[in-house]
Formats: sequence, C-alpha cells, structure tokens
Amino acid sequence: MNQPGKIRQAIAMAMLPLLALQLLPLLPAHDASAALLSDSVGSFKIAADLSRRSSQELAVKQAAAIIATVTATSPDPDGDPFPEPPPFLAGPGPAGGGLVPTNLGAPVTDGYGGKLGYCAWDNGAIFTAGLNRLQGSTTNVGAPTFAVVSAGLDGVFNRTCAQIASGTVTTDDDFVVVMSTAQIRQGVGGTVYFGDPVADKPALLALGAAAQKDGELRLVKADNSLWRWDSASSTWLTATTSASPLWTAGAGAGQSTSVATQVGIGTNNPGYALEVSSSGVPIGLRSSGQFNGVNFLNGGAVSGFVGYDTTGSRVYLNGAAGSTIDFAIGGTTRLQVAANGLVTAANGMTINNGLTVASGALSASNVALTGGSINGTAIGNVTPASGAFTTLSGTLTGNVSGNAATASKLL
Repeated sequence: MNQPGKIRQAIAMAMLPLLALQLLPLLPAHDASAALLSDSVGSFKIAADLSRRSSQELAVKQAAAIIATVTATSPDPDGDPFPEPPPFLAGPGPAGGGLVPTNLGAPVTDGYGGKLGYCAWDNGAIFTAGLNRLQGSTTNVGAPTFAVVSAGLDGVFNRTCAQIASGTVTTDDDFVVVMSTAQIRQGVGGTVYFGDPVADKPALLALGAAAQKDGELRLVKADNSLWRWDSASSTWLTATTSASPLWTAGAGAGQSTSVATQVGIGTNNPGYALEVSSSGVPIGLRSSGQFNGVNFLNGGAVSGFVGYDTTGSRVYLNGAAGSTIDFAIGGTTRLQVAANGLVTAANGMTINNGLTVASGALSASNVALTGGSINGTAIGNVTPASGAFTTLSGTLTGNVSGNAATASKLL
C-alpha cells in the first residue's frame, strides 16, 4: 500500500474509537453488549495508536534516508574529513535543534500533521557557529551527524538534541533515527572503507588519525594515487604500488623518514630533495641548545655548519678541521679563509675604517697608498718632513742622516 493509502487507513481506524464512544451511552449500563463495546473501544484505540506509530516511524525513516543521501553527496563546506548535514529549520522541534528542512524532498510531518524534529551536528576540527548546526565531535566518526525525531503519540518533543548526542536512555515515546559519519559513508558509498577524495598529499596527511578507519581508502586527485590508512602504524600506505608509507618512523621519538625522493614544505611540486617555500614569512629554525642552524653532511660526517651561537650571541659559520671556507660569486672564489686562518682576497680589499695588526707582521707584495697621511703629514710631499714619505733618488751607501735624494736604491 502506498503512503496516502496508509494514511487514509490510519485515519479511518482512528475514527472508530470515537464512533464507539458516541454509541456507548445509548446502551443500557449493565447490558453485556455495553461491556463488549467498551472492550472494542480499547482494542480500536490500541489499533489506532499502532497505526499512528507505524506512520510516524515510516516518515522518520524516510526523512533520515533522504537526508543521509543529501549529506553524503554534497560538498564538505569546511574541508575536514567529516560530512556536514543540512542545517535544521528554525521551529518548535527538540530543544537545541529545529525542524526538518522543507527543501530536501524529505517528509516534514509524521502523516498525522505532527512536524518532524531535526538535530544537525558539525563534526570535525573545523566548526562554524551560527549556521543552525550544533558543535559535534572533533574526531569520532561514530558521533551523531544528524537525527530525525517524531514527537510520538503525546505530540511532545521530550528528548533534547544534547540527550540524543550523549546517548541518554529515556522512557518517552519519541521516535528517533540517528545517523553518524560512519553510517553515512557506509549507507551511501556502500562501505565505510572508502573516504572522500582529497586534493593532494598534504591534504591527505592533514586528516586526523582518529577520524580514519583501519583499511580506509582515499584517492589523491593531484596524481591519481590511492592510499590506505594503517591504524597499526598510524600512517597512510600507498595502495597503487608497493606498501610503502609516506613517512616511516625513525629510531628516536619524533623521527620520521620520507620514501619520496623529493620533499616539499609549502610547495606541492618540489624540484629538489628538500624544498621549503615561504611567501612573505621568513623560514625559522628553532633550537633550545647552544647552536641553532644547519649541519652540512659529507658521508654522514658534519663538514660544515651555518647558524647562530646562542651562548656567544653571534652568527656562526664553522667548517670541519682541515677545510677552507670560500666566499664565491658565480662559482669563482673571491675571499677564502684557509684551514690555518689565512685570509686571501682574490681581487684586493678595501678597508674604510683602519686596519689594526694586534701581533705579528703585516706584509704585502704590492701596496698602493692613495691620499691620506702618516703621523699627520701628507704622503708624497715634495718637501721632506719629519716622519713623512718623500721621493728618493740616487745611490746611498753607509750611514744616512738628514735628507737625501738618490737616483737608485737603499743598500
């Protein structure tokens, strides 16, 4: 029998007790037929209540099935791994919720004129208030996503949305159908083991572990790869090639190793073994020890370090023993610090604020002095002055005192 036929039958059965009640006063008080009619009235009422209850349950189940389909086939508005149900319609429904929306094609009444109540929850890590959805669980796929409620035979919504979410046991006559994330996936997709596709691998890794089911599959749309969640290792294993995880646990706590040949941070398409991309925000390195920076390895051994020495409050550049530190431009060394500390400048050096030699000797094969003075006397004066350089010419032997002009050199 179709739904309108069931409703007409239920209405007819509901009217029989009323007819019997009208006939009852017409019979003698002690007549046996009166007792029989009274029993019939009770039976008719029970039958009418059962019919009404059946109609209410049918309407609630139909509404829940349609809402589950709408929820499963609609885009996730906040992008977390939990589907969001349609928001409830404001109205006199269960406390905390409202009524079944009228734009879904789902039943909105119980067949006897009573409106169907509705609770909707926004599960997952991202919650937006003010959208006629209640804040739900952040991780539990078994938590309610929505509930459709009939007020029962008394016509009163006795159960609240909070009681439904917590699973509180009540003795009222409300009829409730609750659907969770796991049930929606299984009921519409055929299995809880196939989740919604994700855009790329970073989006896959962003899915919370508690929201995944062991063996659940996810398609990564960026490269059409298929990944399987492994609860034992709490990681995603590729299902399209070998069973290798995106990351494997290392020897120590917090250590992990990537199976990818190229790893990108801030980029989906790294061009190097490790590529870090940042727009407008400096890349930060943090360490609680003395040295905060990057070690450069050669065959497993540290060959160099660039970073900051927190104890000495200095930017620190350190090469391994026996190595040199070269400053190069275009692949050509311009300045070099040898292993013994000797500094070599390939094309000269300009010193703007003086040069101090604390110990040892200062030697140079070719020194050009331009301008300036020695002991306050200008260099290159024609007239000799105490403590000043001047032009020498000629040949000089023996002891020299005073001023001399020679054409050769000092012997």
